[in-house]
Amino acid sequence: MQNEHHFTSDESREFFLDEGCFILEVLNQKDKDLSISRARLEVGKTTEPHRLRDMQEWYYILSGEGNMHLGEKQFGVGVGDVVHIPANMPQWIENIGNGDLIFLCICLPGWAEEAYQSVD
Repeated sequence: MQNEHHFTSDESREFFLDEGCFILEVLNQKDKDLSISRARLEVGKTTEPHRLRDMQEWYYILSGEGNMHLGEKQFGVGVGDVVHIPANMPQWIENIGNGDLIFLCICLPGWAEEAYQSVD
């Protein structure tokens, strides 16, 4: 069931993003100021270093453990942690656990592909 107040994600719509992880869009309507996606990063994998132009992001870790790279900082993350990623901040995350690292990606304003920029 889905209406203007209730959204259901469909597991079959998970896709691999060139950034290096699997994404399931939970809420992403182009006329909204917010998007929510579930990311899944396999064991031993790392996302591509990138930044989101003029877009803040929050990661909420649902399972697994990883190392978060935020600008020049690096720190461990695990279940229940929330990471705020300021707009334009270089970032990437690596899975250092024994299972998938699964986290919600909450973007403000909502995700737009043109905001994604690879970082060398």
